[in-house]
Amino acid sequence: MTRYQGIIKRFLTVYWGDTDLRELDGPAMDAYRRYYLEQRGGAPSLFSSHIAILYSILDFYVAKAIAEHGQDSPPQPKEKPLLLKDVAPYWLESLPATTPDALKETYKAHLEQYLLPNLGLSDLRRFNPRRIQDYQAALKRSGGAPFLKTHVDILNQILRYAAKKGLMDAIPALRAPQKRRPHDSHPEPSSIPPRDRMMEVINSDPSGLDVLIVRLAWQLGLFSDEIRFLKWSQLDLAAKTAHVSGREIPIPDELCGYLSKRRGAAFASGDSYVVSTASHPEPYNSSYIFRLAKELLWRFGLGYLSFEEVRQDYYRRQKDAYIKKQLGI
Repeated sequence: MTRYQGIIKRFLTVYWGDTDLRELDGPAMDAYRRYYLEQRGGAPSLFSSHIAILYSILDFYVAKAIAEHGQDSPPQPKEKPLLLKDVAPYWLESLPATTPDALKETYKAHLEQYLLPNLGLSDLRRFNPRRIQDYQAALKRSGGAPFLKTHVDILNQILRYAAKKGLMDAIPALRAPQKRRPHDSHPEPSSIPPRDRMMEVINSDPSGLDVLIVRLAWQLGLFSDEIRFLKWSQLDLAAKTAHVSGREIPIPDELCGYLSKRRGAAFASGDSYVVSTASHPEPYNSSYIFRLAKELLWRFGLGYLSFEEVRQDYYRRQKDAYIKKQLGI
């Protein structure tokens, strides 16, 4: 008995024996996946074979019906689901050449670790707010709740790709459920960046744009637009001073050394933007700046921090230092 025959006899016939094959869709596959993995203790690595067998059987009967009834009048099966697991790899390959390799790897990691195990067998055409709420609950159980907004952004990119390729009609952009916060509420203690962890972040990869962005926010207190349009001519590294938006900001010794090495390695002129690359010399858009910073924080377990909380910590540290100086501590 071949492996496929064993799968059909032990699993598929038992579960799907009385099912109309035209009823195969994302939710039905999700239910079968839970049955196979949780109730039957099946091997996750073999599950893709089950899906391949089911769709091969469906294709066989569709082809047989066309042969018997003619191309114009076969029985009409349901539209084959457009599964996330099938479309996601093509979307990854379609990303622009200017997309940093680190960002591509981050997308791939989120897909493999969270999105595909939970939503891989879901039909993209059926994605809606309720589906995202269910996914949010699944993320909380798996410890991936901080990544929800990034996952929704990835899903929206994949949906736009599928619509552009004519695989489906365009649907409204998905949104992550928002948790309302009272206007008069104070930041929770956890919203203050831990100094030791932030030092790990800024020393992780001297060549990374993400590290540079977080450094400028956390060590100089720059806004996102100030980071985007910052030029090397605004940084007087000899005097250790940054001239930004009419402010003169002292540059810490360690940051000054980091920036000097970075400028030297890039052979950057004074008119060059600090946050840029040889392949992308123009300013990046704000969403990209926020995304790179957030992805870096997530990798160090600080995904609960917003970009603004990281930036404001600069002023919190400056205030603390001033108070200690006045008190002679």
